[in-house]
Amino acid sequence: MLYLRQTYDFGKHDSILINDSTVNHLFYPKLRLAHTLSYNRQTNYYRGSNQDSNYYIQNYGVNILYKRYDEFNLNDDWQNVTNDFSIYQYPDTKNQLQYITAGISAEVWRGRFTQATIKDTSKNFVNVLVHGQYRNTTKNKKWDIDAEAVLHLSGYNAADYSLNASLIRNTTTALGNIELYARQVNRTPSFIYYGQSAVSAFTLNGIKKENITELKAAVSNPKKEQYLSAQLITANNLLTWQGFNKYRQEGLFNLLQITASKRLKVYKKIYLHTDAIIQQVLIGAPKINIAKFYLRNRIGYEGNLGKKNLRLATGLEIRYLAPYKLDAFSPITSQFYYQDSASSSTNLPDVTAYLHFNITKFTAMIRVENIQTVRYVQGENGGIKFMNNNYAATHYLNPGLVFRFGVFWKFIN
Repeated sequence: MLYLRQTYDFGKHDSILINDSTVNHLFYPKLRLAHTLSYNRQTNYYRGSNQDSNYYIQNYGVNILYKRYDEFNLNDDWQNVTNDFSIYQYPDTKNQLQYITAGISAEVWRGRFTQATIKDTSKNFVNVLVHGQYRNTTKNKKWDIDAEAVLHLSGYNAADYSLNASLIRNTTTALGNIELYARQVNRTPSFIYYGQSAVSAFTLNGIKKENITELKAAVSNPKKEQYLSAQLITANNLLTWQGFNKYRQEGLFNLLQITASKRLKVYKKIYLHTDAIIQQVLIGAPKINIAKFYLRNRIGYEGNLGKKNLRLATGLEIRYLAPYKLDAFSPITSQFYYQDSASSSTNLPDVTAYLHFNITKFTAMIRVENIQTVRYVQGENGGIKFMNNNYAATHYLNPGLVFRFGVFWKFIN
């Protein structure tokens, strides 16, 4: 990725007299011209060795001519150049967190699609879009307002748009901070659904634009370390995977999600962190698999063991998902798809032991994950094994015992 940004400011000079010999010179922008040029590349690569050609013909409609090829490779390679010009205006000279932005962007996309058995193909297109934003964090930090809009004027994504708005009120009351959020998106479905990608052999005809609306309200109290939110997602024409390379455009449906978090003091330096999510489809009958309940508990010691420069957190983390129908997985498209036969009812809660600590400029993380996979196996080669794996999807197991560690060390004062 390459990123180049240039700005030119018009504004007001000011100064503050510190003492008889020191003056602090200030500059407050009133108008800013900004130019941004970026380049990005994304690649999706699939490689299959010693594969059965019937598998690909049956599930994907692709003839890999197995007798001529030892490997079956698929590759989507996207390159994107974005050229943006924006104007920033600051209504309040001494509040740089209040501004209005308007801009126009041109996107140039080039996709190259490679299959082992056919000639490479490519796709080029250009998008032109306009965008605007109003942002205001008041000087007293009590209000935070953010509103954004993007509209594609022409190109592959013509008529796509997104609208985002949020309002945060910071209070000192027992209720805490209040947050309201709304988002509305009308978008062209992903390119993979149109049959031109290397990993997509079938085309769904009559595809309509996806329309998604999100409404969210939340209250949080940093002092009491608690958080509660309710989010309503309304979707129409959402494309979902229904097989290895089959899609379905869902009708209108609503999904309600309620999230709660709380930190509790159990005993002296022993704390319990609890996160819970409840979600339920209210209207419609989409073919999607979701767990209705998710719970994560983390209990452990948090303190310094009497050492001034030490910060330590160690204990157990337990994650639990209510039983639900698992998705299946398509290896070529790297997508999960709907199925209604296999369930996650045999899965155990995920258990992790952790040790995190910080000593001045040194930070370390040690985690032992998936402890619940432990199992005693009898026989000559028996013993303690980590084989009781949970399923991530049908026929796809999560790892057994995993050991992770990481360090971060600052060498500069």
